[in-house]
Amino acid sequence: MFYFCKYQSCFIQRRMIMKWRFTLVALLFCAVAAAQGSLEVKAEREEDNSVRIWADKTRAGKCTVVLKFRSLNNCANYGDGIYTVAGGSENLVRLRPINPEKQIIYDYTYSVFYGDVEAEPDTTFVYRLPVSAQKSTRRRNVVDIYDRYLKNEERQLASSVFDVEATDTIYIARKGVVVKIDRTANKQDRSLITTTERATVTVEHADGSYAFYRMLDPNSILVRVGQTVYPDTPIGRPWSFNGEQYLFFFSVADYVWVERGKKTEYKRFSPLFKTDCGVTSLQHDVEYRAVVDDELIEREMSGREKRHRKRQ
Repeated sequence: MFYFCKYQSCFIQRRMIMKWRFTLVALLFCAVAAAQGSLEVKAEREEDNSVRIWADKTRAGKCTVVLKFRSLNNCANYGDGIYTVAGGSENLVRLRPINPEKQIIYDYTYSVFYGDVEAEPDTTFVYRLPVSAQKSTRRRNVVDIYDRYLKNEERQLASSVFDVEATDTIYIARKGVVVKIDRTANKQDRSLITTTERATVTVEHADGSYAFYRMLDPNSILVRVGQTVYPDTPIGRPWSFNGEQYLFFFSVADYVWVERGKKTEYKRFSPLFKTDCGVTSLQHDVEYRAVVDDELIEREMSGREKRHRKRQ
């Protein structure tokens, strides 16, 4: 996944503060692309010689910040920690001096990981089928080349592909925030099957999980990054490999620690859906019809959101 690290130190000598900052951006491949925007950790010395350290985030969705101090002198509290940042600007820690007449000397690094890695997804949550409720749709298992190479059968079976038509509308399966849209321009030649001729919308849920809506027509996207979306929100229309067969890919995953504080990966899981067959985990090569009602749409809405929906 995409992440970045920063290093900052502050040394005190003859009442002069010398600050040195080094930024390293590491680019690691992941099947889930990073969301648009960034996060930066900043430090500021207060009048009482305490040091406020906060995160300034410009991207949509949550981030996990791992803060580590290489050295810390004249400090009464230990600042290392793992923090989840949801808002645009959030305090992480305040360093307080042992001797308030002297300044704190600090030297820290931090790493940023996309998503709330500390969260545990609700695998019992019931999703809406992200397709029209007006007709049945056949669902099939889809195998990711990456997962096949790793022989990860559990992840292979956790992704779905739906048979759809060009005029069908794709819908949000669960309330969340759009954190990324990958959109590419249409190509004139569809004779070659590529993974670049499509759009992908990524939505972050309240429990830290993500939904990935793939194989969308890049010119039909109806949502925007930062938008709160609901199970009755249309996303767009499906895209085609060859101009004849239309398929839509859907999966749900969450970020987990591979090595705590150092490395993450995303783990897909099979959610439950409300269908004409009841609440169920979808099976391969079976037709389902979406069941959409007020309870499903409003399940995660606030009272204000429910009142707004009724006024529409």
